[in-house]
Amino acid sequence: EVPKEKILETYLNSIFLGGRAYGVEAAARQYFSKSAKDLTVIEAAYLAGVTPAPSEFYAFSEENLADPSSIENNTKTVLDQMAKNGYITEAELQQYRDEITNNGIT
Repeated sequence: EVPKEKILETYLNSIFLGGRAYGVEAAARQYFSKSAKDLTVIEAAYLAGVTPAPSEFYAFSEENLADPSSIENNTKTVLDQMAKNGYITEAELQQYRDEITNNGIT
């Protein structure tokens, strides 16, 4: 039997995340010019939010460059779920939401 950790690792290393990014490491480099291990909570939440619809939430599409509100709202939804599930506090949630509102994702 394959351990769950190996299944998750394989998935995270191969999932399509928009543009030319296959895998979380490639996506971190494509979107944020850094390694996945160096992502902020907001950046990680953005990547998590991309998974259901990589083309729709691709940050470099003409539509999202012109109006990034859909990717910002999607990232806030991921952060809301992180707070709901106890991964971040309500204070952190508000801080991250404010940061996105004021500065965008990057």
